[in-house]
Amino acid sequence: MITSLDIALKIKYRLNKVDTQDDENISVYNIVEAFNKAQLNIVNRLYGKNNNYKTGIESSRKRVDDLKTLLNSEPKILSVSKKDGYYLSEGLPNDYFHLVRVTCLASRKDCSKKEIFIYLQEESNLNTLLRNENTNPNFEWGETIGTIVENNIKVFTLDKFEVSKIFLTYLRRPRAIDIPGYIKQDGSPSIQIDPEMPDDIVEMCIDEAVRILSGDMQNQFSNQISQQNLQMSE
Repeated sequence: MITSLDIALKIKYRLNKVDTQDDENISVYNIVEAFNKAQLNIVNRLYGKNNNYKTGIESSRKRVDDLKTLLNSEPKILSVSKKDGYYLSEGLPNDYFHLVRVTCLASRKDCSKKEIFIYLQEESNLNTLLRNENTNPNFEWGETIGTIVENNIKVFTLDKFEVSKIFLTYLRRPRAIDIPGYIKQDGSPSIQIDPEMPDDIVEMCIDEAVRILSGDMQNQFSNQISQQNLQMSE
């Protein structure tokens, strides 16, 4: 397992690979900040299709394995409040990063409860979608539409059925690392917090962190090498 101290050494080594001494002015805080930003960038690339192979999170077994650490094993249950024609969930979890799947438990007077899939849409398209018989809420088909607004999930029913709860499967933000050796903004000393991602993903994050830092230092050579390493590791 790669520790946060290993990460600092690897980043400094790669920045100084051609005896540029670029690592000499890099503080521990800069390394921590760059790596934590790199983690978010890498997860974004693996989650979506903005990568070499234009593939998303569940397009292959490898993609699933890469991000399974961040996927909640049991859906998060969100409570809801009834509005006019829709239901509004409680706030999304603090560690929420990307949606994977969302459903709700719905019921109707003449039918028992059933789980309904929610297709998330853009707010700007709601008027058209809610008037369309093929896309508006349908209890029989077990489908409806929703949006995410102000950190809440809005589930549309057009008063055709009732919703009692929402089930959310999502990718959470990766745990931020920390390295001893500096004083944080709140005045407390930094501590060692190791990464939780698999080692192959940590290596990708290190390359991305080097790319970020070399860009800040205008080191074009290190930036290009790191970008090549990232493309090869995808």
